[in-house]
Amino acid sequence: MECGRRRSGPVCEWIPNLALSSVVMNPSVATHYMTVEESWHRPLRSRVVGAAAVVIIAIILTTAACGSPTTDKSTRPTTNPVGSWELTWWDDPTSLADFQITLKVSSDAVTGFSSCRGYTGLLTMDGKAFHVGGVGTILTICDSVTDPIERTYFSLLQSVDFWNIDGTDLVLSTDGSPTLRYRRM
Repeated sequence: MECGRRRSGPVCEWIPNLALSSVVMNPSVATHYMTVEESWHRPLRSRVVGAAAVVIIAIILTTAACGSPTTDKSTRPTTNPVGSWELTWWDDPTSLADFQITLKVSSDAVTGFSSCRGYTGLLTMDGKAFHVGGVGTILTICDSVTDPIERTYFSLLQSVDFWNIDGTDLVLSTDGSPTLRYRRM
């Protein structure tokens, strides 16, 4: 290493030369003399430590990514009603074949689509108890076919008092009788 002077003070720069057995420094700049062998081992040690850190981070990220399997949500078992559901059956003679009705459950609210328009409501859950109230919709006029479907759905939804998971389906019941059955979306 050779040292020189710049405006900011003495500066040492590396001059690679493997034939040197010691490094020459300006004594006014530093008091430690380093051999070429020491200078080559120091960067190697820091490279090994850096590589070890990269390997540890890669192991942590790989383990975290492998922690949750990627399966279809509709076949994944669940233990609570929180999530998005699509109505597949209800306790009413009207067929649901031509209507899409959805329910998204959060900890304190329900939202969804009721065959004609979006809706929202307040939810109270306590254990298996499930009570929906204050259902409201956006201001859109439904046609004569979807309007009675929506009114029936809201009436049934606000009458439920219990939830249960049957396989992968969410079943909402009134007085112990199944009222609404949903599949996970």
